[in-house]
Amino acid sequence: MSDLPVATDPAGADPAPERGYMLVSTGGKLFALELDVIREVVTARPFTPLPGAPAWVSGLVNVRGSVVTVVDLSLRLRLPASADRASRRVVVVRSGDRSFGIAVDDVVRILRVQPATLEPLAPVEASVESAAFLAHSGRAEPDTFVTIDTDALLQPVVG
Repeated sequence: MSDLPVATDPAGADPAPERGYMLVSTGGKLFALELDVIREVVTARPFTPLPGAPAWVSGLVNVRGSVVTVVDLSLRLRLPASADRASRRVVVVRSGDRSFGIAVDDVVRILRVQPATLEPLAPVEASVESAAFLAHSGRAEPDTFVTIDTDALLQPVVG
């Protein structure tokens, strides 16, 4: 055991551990996905269309032998799509016991955030459609971002 004191907040409780996020961009905005659910990042490739799916479901793609449903984050948020579709990335995430892909314009960086620094979104910031999966806003100099609850984002696809 170390004899060094452990930093605590003014109320005397231990500080919450930092959480890891992957900062991604899409539609000219920054979003953060929790690292705990991310399996890997792959370059976007042609998708097999999924008949009857919402427009924001890009389709299916094979990732290392597994068929993965891909959600286009810019379309889901009703943001402008990137002109350079070929350089997009697919962030493969785990939801329950299944894997899904989230298509984004770019992966910006990994960051660590104290949960206490995240602010709940004001009702004006989130539309009715996105309010369920846009969770908090945060700042990691020089960036301002919005966190995404991937389980809530994927709920319409999971069923």
